[in-house]
Amino acid sequence: INSKLQFEIMPGALFGLFEINPDTGEVVTTTTLDREVQEVLTLRVGDENDHAPEIIVPRHDIEVLENQEPGLVYTVLASDMDAGNNGAVRYHITDGNTDEYFAINETSGELSITRALDREQVSNFTLVILCSDLGDPPRSSMVQLQVRVLDDNDHSPSFSRLHYQASVREDAQVGTVVLVLSAVDKDEGLNGQTEYSLVEEASGAFTIDPVAGTLRTSHILDREARAEHTFKAVARDCGVQGSRSTTVIIKIHVTDVNDNDPVWEQNPFDIFLSPQSPTNQMTAILRASDPDLGPNGTVIFSFAEPQSVFSINEYTGEIQLQQNPASEYFPIWLQLKVVDQGFPARTTTGLLVIHMEEEDVRISFSQHVYNGIVPENCEAGECQLFCTLSQFWQNA
Repeated sequence: INSKLQFEIMPGALFGLFEINPDTGEVVTTTTLDREVQEVLTLRVGDENDHAPEIIVPRHDIEVLENQEPGLVYTVLASDMDAGNNGAVRYHITDGNTDEYFAINETSGELSITRALDREQVSNFTLVILCSDLGDPPRSSMVQLQVRVLDDNDHSPSFSRLHYQASVREDAQVGTVVLVLSAVDKDEGLNGQTEYSLVEEASGAFTIDPVAGTLRTSHILDREARAEHTFKAVARDCGVQGSRSTTVIIKIHVTDVNDNDPVWEQNPFDIFLSPQSPTNQMTAILRASDPDLGPNGTVIFSFAEPQSVFSINEYTGEIQLQQNPASEYFPIWLQLKVVDQGFPARTTTGLLVIHMEEEDVRISFSQHVYNGIVPENCEAGECQLFCTLSQFWQNA
């Protein structure tokens, strides 16, 4: 029914001379015509605005690269079968034009971007475009244009800070996690995929997982050899055309473990006394060191067994004579201990030898060559070889 045409002759100068079949459109005369009165009669068929503009391409999905220069990106096409103003189409954006990024030429339908798009701000647009004719009243059609903004690699990976600090015990096992780095790249796809690496880490003490950003120890550490490691980590995206990267500084502090014994500066330690040496005065100063840190490297001196001839200051190592021993007791051998304050504490023994003044002391091994057998796979500290020292005294 909507497509059935009806014909009629509109009132005018020729009204009454002709009639038209409303169904077939056949025109016949209704009276005798006189050529001398009017030789030519013109029948004009007038248009009625009975067609709406028709979208030529009904499905519209386009892609626009972000950061693209302003200009033409697409053309919307519609046609109208009517004539004159009834068939003249005009284009307007009625919805979805966020921040006025787009403009359309109302007569040609050419769609342009007014400025560079930013995918990280708006990644998709749904533009509603009205196509209307100039009839009275006008007829119109609407089309939705889906615009996807393609990513441009315009962001570098971003860390939460520029400097990272962490600490790890010097006895940490190989593979211990020290730090987990995380960088965010706002781009998408390969442009937003990040890989990690280390630079200026010549010691080889640390390694980083290129995907997870996990920083681990790669060999046993030794604080006494190196207490601090400073190097850089790089996060780089996987952009095919011109990857982007960011670098941060990492500082790793190696914390102390009580893994060193105190070391005597001199052992055995010899003291020479005369029968008239004054008591309650400093006779000697013992010295020992421990390369560990803090309490682990703080040493305390003592005698291995209680005795009354000498006293020792446990902090300074100063030895004082408390009473003069008789000459027949010389030489006097006293075992010493130096203990650090770590937990558990580590101890080193020493020997204090007190000689009578002007006594000639000679020390020699009991033999020139010592032979021993050590089985394979022997645990540390299990196998021993004893050497014998002989000491001779001779009064000058």
